[in-house]
Amino acid sequence: MKRLLIIQPYLADYRLPVFDELTKKFETTLISTEPDRSLGFGELSTEGLGFNADIRVKEFRLFGRRMARQAGVVSYIVKFKPDIIFTFANPRYISFWATLIVARLLGLKVLSHGQGLYRKKEMNVSIRLVFKMIIGLSSAYIGYTDLSRKSLFGVANDKKLFVAENAIVNRFDVHSDLKRGDEQGVLFIGRLRENTGIHQLINVLEMLNKESYSPVVLHVIGSGCLEKEFLSHKRHGWIEWYGEQYDQRVIRKVSMKCRVGCYPGSAGLSIVHYMSLSLPPIVHDNLPAHMGPEPSYIVDGKNGFLFDFHHPEKGLYDLLDSIFCGGKDIHDVQKNAYQTYIDLTRPSMAEKIEKIIDTVTSS
Repeated sequence: MKRLLIIQPYLADYRLPVFDELTKKFETTLISTEPDRSLGFGELSTEGLGFNADIRVKEFRLFGRRMARQAGVVSYIVKFKPDIIFTFANPRYISFWATLIVARLLGLKVLSHGQGLYRKKEMNVSIRLVFKMIIGLSSAYIGYTDLSRKSLFGVANDKKLFVAENAIVNRFDVHSDLKRGDEQGVLFIGRLRENTGIHQLINVLEMLNKESYSPVVLHVIGSGCLEKEFLSHKRHGWIEWYGEQYDQRVIRKVSMKCRVGCYPGSAGLSIVHYMSLSLPPIVHDNLPAHMGPEPSYIVDGKNGFLFDFHHPEKGLYDLLDSIFCGGKDIHDVQKNAYQTYIDLTRPSMAEKIEKIIDTVTSS
C-alpha cells in the first residue's frame, strides 16, 4: 500500500470524509495546523477514522502576517518518506515551498491543490512566474473547480493541470422532493468573520419584514471573531442562532425550515453545502471577489440566484422580496440545486483524487 501524506491548513470538517475515503487505498498520514478557536475553527477529531497518524502543528505568521509557516512539515516528510504528498497550494506559505523543494530532491510525487488564478483578470510577470514554479515543481496541480484549472492554461505545462471539484459529502442531505418551495426561512452557514455580508443580510431582512405580514426568519449557524457584534442583532425576534454546529443532523433539521441559503459576502464552499440541502444559494455576481471559485457552480435563476455586487442591499432586497413576497415559484430551482450537488459529488472527490494519483504515479 502506497504511503500518502496529506498537508492541510486548519482542518475543515467537510474534508474529513474525503480524506478518510483515501485511507481505504493508501496508508495515510494527516498534518494540519492546530485550530484557532478565536477564528471560529473547532477542534475536530479523527478518532475512528482510518488515518495512520493525525499530526497537528503550530503555524507562525511572518513579515507582517503576509507569509506563514507550518512548523516541522519538512522533518515529517523526511521521517515518513511518503510516496505521494497531497498539499494545499498557498504560495504565501514558506512551508509549502519547502515541501515542493524537498519532495523534488527526494524524488517524491507532489499533488498541489488550489484555487488557481480565477481572481486575476490580468496577470503580471511575477504572478505568472510564481505559478509557473509551483506547477513546475509539482507532479500535478489540482484545481478546486474547472474554472481554477482553466485560469492556469498557458501559464505552465497544461498536462499537469487537473480538476477535482471542491465539494462536500453531506451524509444528511435533503432530497428536493422533501422541499415545498414555500418555507419561510433563510439559512446562513459560516464563520462569523469579516466579509461575510451577514450584516447586510440582516439590514435587508429588517426592511423586508417591516412590510411583510409573515416575517422571514434568518437561521444562522456559525461562530467566530465577530460573534459578539452579531449577537447585538439578536434583539430581532426573527433571528435564530445555533452557534458553532458540526452535527449534520441538526443542520439538516434547521434547513428544513428554509427556502434558500444566502452568503452575501465572500462565499466559498458553503455554496455546495446549501445545494446538498436543496437550498438554492444566493450570492453576489462578482466572482473574483469571492473567497473561492465555488460560486461558479451557480447558474442564475436555474440552481441559485445572483445579485448585483455594486448595489448589494438593493440587489439582495429585490431578490428576497421576489422570492418571499412576490410569489416567485422556486421549487424547480431547489430541485436543480440538489441535482448540481449530486453531479459534483458523483464520483466523489476522493475518487477523482485517486484517479489523478494513478495517472501521476504511472507516468
